[in-house]
Amino acid sequence: MLFNRLVYHAQVKTIKLKKDRPFLFYQQGNKTDTISKNKGDVFYLSVPDSIKENLHIHLENGQLVRTQNDSLYKLNYVPAIRYECYFVKSKESDNKDVYLFKTLINGVSSESSNVIRITFKVNYKEQPLIENKFYYNNQ
Repeated sequence: MLFNRLVYHAQVKTIKLKKDRPFLFYQQGNKTDTISKNKGDVFYLSVPDSIKENLHIHLENGQLVRTQNDSLYKLNYVPAIRYECYFVKSKESDNKDVYLFKTLINGVSSESSNVIRITFKVNYKEQPLIENKFYYNNQ
């Protein structure tokens, strides 16, 4: 019985890590499904360079705006508007690749005005990578 515990313990400690960081999207601070102005509206977005050019972010009733930190984005409540965001590859003066975050208006939202829906897709595939719904509280 003691031997089985040791084997199990050794298996738990064996972890393989990939070199490329995973795609991450989550709220900074307390995680909640309700967003208010200046409360719960800052998100951490980490996208590996390998998928940036193929990532499309669809938002309804909201807009992601990049902050001074290239991994932090503020979610602005914009009722009745649908936005699409994506990354564009560009070259810096030292010939280094950088990715610029672009936002376009993509029509009228189909969600009710208090719901902000965020969908992440790769190459416009039907199956989303991540999809989240948040509720906007204007108090």
